[in-house]
Amino acid sequence: EPDVQIRRRHIEHPAHDAGGIYDNFNAAMHEETRMYLEWRGRERNPCFKLLWPHFGLAGGSYFRKEAILDAFSPEHIKRIDFRRMA
Repeated sequence: EPDVQIRRRHIEHPAHDAGGIYDNFNAAMHEETRMYLEWRGRERNPCFKLLWPHFGLAGGSYFRKEAILDAFSPEHIKRIDFRRMA
C-alpha cells in the first residue's frame, strides 16, 4: 500500500496468526457468516472461536506466513463455499 512503509522486521513476533485494527465503525459480519467461519475453524481447532465480528484487517494488518500458505493452499481453497459466504 502506498501509505504503509516497512522500516524493519518485527521485533516481537505476534502471538496470533493474523491481526489488525478493531474496525467497529463498519457493520459486523452476518451471524450466518460468523457461524460458517467458526464451523470451518473448528475443523482445525475444536476450540476455535471468532473473537471479533468485524472485518478489521486493513492497512497495518499482519499475517503469519505459515497461516497464509496454509489458508490459500489449493486443497483448502476448493473447500470454501463462496456462494454461502456472499
